[in-house]
Amino acid sequence: MRASELRMEVRRRNSGGEMAFGLVQLGLAVSSLRDAEMSYEVVDWLANNYWFPNMATTHNPKSIFNTDLSGGLPAIIIKMLAFSDIAGTLDLLPACPRCSFLHFDFFLLYIFFLLLQPLGRTSHSL
Repeated sequence: MRASELRMEVRRRNSGGEMAFGLVQLGLAVSSLRDAEMSYEVVDWLANNYWFPNMATTHNPKSIFNTDLSGGLPAIIIKMLAFSDIAGTLDLLPACPRCSFLHFDFFLLYIFFLLLQPLGRTSHSL
C-alpha cells in the first residue's frame, strides 16, 4: 500500500503525469487494494485528461494517440464495482468512493456516461 501512495504523490504533483498506461496500471493496483479514494482519483485523471476532442485516447494528457486507455479505464471501473475470487465469492462495490447515496448515484451515472459516450459518436450512416 505504501508503494502506491508514493507513486500517487508523484502523479499528484503533475495532475496525473504522463503515460496513460502507467496510470492505468496504478489504477488497477489501487482498486485491487480496495482503495476507493485513490481509485476514483485515477479514474478522474484518466477520464478528464487523456482524450482528444474526437474521443480518441492519448498516451500523454491531450497528446500522442494511444489506445491503452480504451481498455484500461473500463477495467479499473469494473474492479471498483465488482471483485471475485477463486472460491467464487463476489464482492460488490469493493473500491467505490465513500460518499452519500446522492453522490454515489452521480458517480454511477458519470461512469455510465463515460462508457457509452463513444458509442454515440461512432455511429455512421451509409
